[in-house]
Amino acid sequence: MYGFLFRPRWLVFHGLVIVAIVVMVNLAFWQLRRLDERQEFNDTVAAQIDAEPVPIEELLAEPGFDPDGAEWRPVVVAGAYLPDQLL
Repeated sequence: MYGFLFRPRWLVFHGLVIVAIVVMVNLAFWQLRRLDERQEFNDTVAAQIDAEPVPIEELLAEPGFDPDGAEWRPVVVAGAYLPDQLL
C-alpha cells in the first residue's frame, strides 16, 4: 500500500528531511551556547559597572594591569579643557 515511499524520489526526499532535522538540532544547540556566552558577558559587564570608580592613574599603575580586565570599569579622570588647542 505504501510502496511508493521506497521509490528513488521519495528516498531522496526522506534523506533531505533527515539532513534538515540534523541541521535544525545543531542550530538549536548553537543558539543555547550563544545564550550562555551572552549571559556570561552580561554578568561581567554588570559586575564591572557596579564596581567603585577609581582614579585612572591608580588603575594604570596596578601591577599586572590587564586592559581587558579593566573594560567596563568606571574610572575618575581629571583634566582641563583647552579650547584654544584644538586639532
